[in-house]
Amino acid sequence: MNTTTSTVKKAISAILASMILLGVMGTAASAADRIENLTTTYPQVYQTGVKAQGSSGGTVTLSTSRTHSHTISGSIGISVSVVQASIGYEYNISETVTYSYSRSATSSAYCYYIYAYDNFRRDNFKWIDDIWLLPDITGWATTQDHRSVSYRTGSYVKPSTGC
Repeated sequence: MNTTTSTVKKAISAILASMILLGVMGTAASAADRIENLTTTYPQVYQTGVKAQGSSGGTVTLSTSRTHSHTISGSIGISVSVVQASIGYEYNISETVTYSYSRSATSSAYCYYIYAYDNFRRDNFKWIDDIWLLPDITGWATTQDHRSVSYRTGSYVKPSTGC
């Protein structure tokens, strides 16, 4: 009887240990959805521009608005919160940006210009959906976040054809 009780206790102990081990491993694997190979770039993209011939007391003004969406492209098989926590911004929002800049353009012998650029943060990464005891599911994605607007201005001698 003592041997039987000992055997039963060992079997129950082994079953409980297996259940605890599986529970811990299952929880860890479920929580391990992640991204890897993150590369971040900051591209600057031309948006709009204006050129004008100067005049006494003149100005050149650029003014327009555009809506940007913080987007994701490529396949995505893990949660939005995992990606946003990893890259540090929300990618499923939109914003309206106003481009507005003025400068003096005082000489009729010159052409003046203003160019507006959008500055983005772009993240490329591999996402991994860990599945315990099965092959992981993976894919690639790119997010893009509009960060700011910058301007380039200048002037040049007016050609005979005009500005």
